[in-house]
Amino acid sequence: MSLKQIQSSIAQDMRAVDEVIRSALYSDVVLIKQVAEYIINSGGKRLRPALVLMSAELFGPVQP
Repeated sequence: MSLKQIQSSIAQDMRAVDEVIRSALYSDVVLIKQVAEYIINSGGKRLRPALVLMSAELFGPVQP
């Protein structure tokens, strides 16, 4: 299985991870919103959630 296939198999769940991060970092303060968007859009900190999602798929469907 190629990296692109792996990424596409968990893409929807990774978008859900982004939404959870967005909601956890929500603030009315503009600077905090900008920092949160930077964190989400930078693409970092995605290996652990990806590994968890792939591991969970081994045991059944993933429910975000």
